[in-house]
Amino acid sequence: MGATSTPWPIRLRHLDAVNAARISEGLAPLQLSAELNAAADTHARDMSVQKRAWHFGSDLTSWRERAFRAGYRGEVVGENIFEGSDTDLTVLKYW
Repeated sequence: MGATSTPWPIRLRHLDAVNAARISEGLAPLQLSAELNAAADTHARDMSVQKRAWHFGSDLTSWRERAFRAGYRGEVVGENIFEGSDTDLTVLKYW
C-alpha cells in the first residue's frame, strides 16, 4: 500500500465525480466532512501499517466506530476500500 493520506485535489475530484452522478439521478450533492476525512486518514495509515486493506482497524473498530471517534455525528456512514492499480476515477466507476 502506498500513500497514507489522500491529497485534497484528489478528494475534490472524487466529490465532483460523485456529485455529478448524484445530480444526474436527481439526488442532492454531498459535501466533504472534516470528521470523516480524519477518520479515513487514520484508517489509511492503520491499513498501511497492517499491509492489508480491510474494513476493520487493528483495534477491530468498524468504520462507524472510527467516524464517531473522529467526531462525526451523522446518522448514516459507510466505507469503500479499493486496492489495485486503477486510477482513482476508474475506481469510482466500480462503486
